[in-house]
Amino acid sequence: MLTGFRFLAGCAGSAALTIGGGTIADVMPPEKRGKAMAVYVMGPVLGPSLGPVAGGFLAEAAGWRWIFWLLAIIGGLMTILTFVFLRETYAPKLLRDKARRLQKETGRDQYKSKLETNLPARQIFIRAITRPSKMLIFSPIVLGLSTYMALVYSYIYLLFTTFPMVFESQYAFSTGTVGLAYLGMGIGMAAASIIVGYTSDKQVAQMAQKSGERKPEYRLPIMMLGSPLIAAGLFWYGWSSEAKVH
Repeated sequence: MLTGFRFLAGCAGSAALTIGGGTIADVMPPEKRGKAMAVYVMGPVLGPSLGPVAGGFLAEAAGWRWIFWLLAIIGGLMTILTFVFLRETYAPKLLRDKARRLQKETGRDQYKSKLETNLPARQIFIRAITRPSKMLIFSPIVLGLSTYMALVYSYIYLLFTTFPMVFESQYAFSTGTVGLAYLGMGIGMAAASIIVGYTSDKQVAQMAQKSGERKPEYRLPIMMLGSPLIAAGLFWYGWSSEAKVH
């Protein structure tokens, strides 16, 4: 049951991670998207770090069931706030709604959205499913970045699972205090997000000025500098844990 509900939670939670970048692209100009993405990723970055801290102390004080009650309460509240305050940002949808509003106000059908596809819902669904798959298979940059992100996230979450075992068994942390071990990674990832957010916009502007065109690939050089640090950090953590050194 736990596995099934975790799967459903992951399917629902993946929507925010999937459309977040597109929403930022809808509302932010290209020269400011680095800073906007830095703010946006604070949730996925800080959540796995702050969650174990709160969950550890909550489980110690009120029992593990209250962790799920708290998640359900916060999730339900955020869902309500989302329906109340979030607005549509997708340009084809906004233009279609505007055209329909003008048709209703004027009683004339001459107002049409130039972005209207007039495709049936079934065809739109099939296109939405097949297009990402085609990009993943036939676009080398998409395949490379997707593989890289999959490896990084798998390493991070595998690393998270070792913290309770290492810090409880080797360093005698309690159920509540073991969550504090996650704060270091959270602080580091938050600092990295801020640095990358502010430097990538400047980097893109400089490279675009030299080449005369703006490309998404201009944000990659700083990632190339930081990627080797992941392997270095994993080795550092493994060796220090084996030697029982903080």
